[in-house]
Amino acid sequence: MSTANTQALSDINGRQNIFFKMYHERHVMSDNLEQKSGVVEAQEPIYDQSFCAMFIVLQGSLNLCVNGLDLTLHPNDYLVVMPCTNVEVKASRCIFFSHAAQAHIIFDQYEEVNCNIPMTKRAFSLRLYHFSSTQTERFKEIYLIMKREVLRDDYPMKENSLRAITKLNMVALLEATSDAPMSAVVPYPMTSQRQVFERFIELLDTYYTHERSVQFYAKRLNMSAKYLSMISQSIVGKSASVVISQYVAFRVKQLLYRSQLSIKQVSEMLNFPTQSFFGRYFKRIVGCSPRQYMKQNCRNLNASHS
Repeated sequence: MSTANTQALSDINGRQNIFFKMYHERHVMSDNLEQKSGVVEAQEPIYDQSFCAMFIVLQGSLNLCVNGLDLTLHPNDYLVVMPCTNVEVKASRCIFFSHAAQAHIIFDQYEEVNCNIPMTKRAFSLRLYHFSSTQTERFKEIYLIMKREVLRDDYPMKENSLRAITKLNMVALLEATSDAPMSAVVPYPMTSQRQVFERFIELLDTYYTHERSVQFYAKRLNMSAKYLSMISQSIVGKSASVVISQYVAFRVKQLLYRSQLSIKQVSEMLNFPTQSFFGRYFKRIVGCSPRQYMKQNCRNLNASHS
């Protein structure tokens, strides 16, 4: 398991591209800690439905657009971006570091540290905190430990080591946020369209195991499917049908990662007509079969994939 580090991420002009170009690994580390100028060039939208990411600024300001919301991160700001989120980087001047990890790892770790997270509020969402310089320095130390481990050649216990460091970072975040004032958590501005979208996600979280049509959710929201898709497009840059598919895939990955259920059992839990239909649905969204996904990402890599 490797990472796309700052040296590997170079654009065609030979300039360092310090942001994520590919999300095919479990962990992606990105920073410009050794850069003196702190110049950050504008980037195309960074997105992957299966990742959680955090951005921390040490100096200067980092300008982002997250699901249509313009944000400026200042020193000691800590942004947490949840799955199914579009992030666009705007021209900035700052020193920062960032870590993205596949969502199934993050949510599994949250459960292991006994943190009860309502999934409904975590997809398509963000949290922006402001910490002390001492807390930020701790996050930086953990980040550098993680980066060194990610860049090491593979060895039998590497996955366990990365999980342990991820948990350490999570505990540090939970400890820091437990003392953070409510003003330190910045939610999206609650416009009328965002209220509709959040209600859509709440309904999706309730009914995704049975209902995967835009028409069903639009009817529940007392609007046309076309209007719901328009709202979804304006909030997250994708249609309601894409949101449904990505959310289902996001939740399925959580089940497959644990490997406590067989593929057949997961298919039945989500009320797919057949296991083969479920396999085709999953592959269309994720790009690989459920069996392949479990083989590559299962927490217990020796688990049965039947």
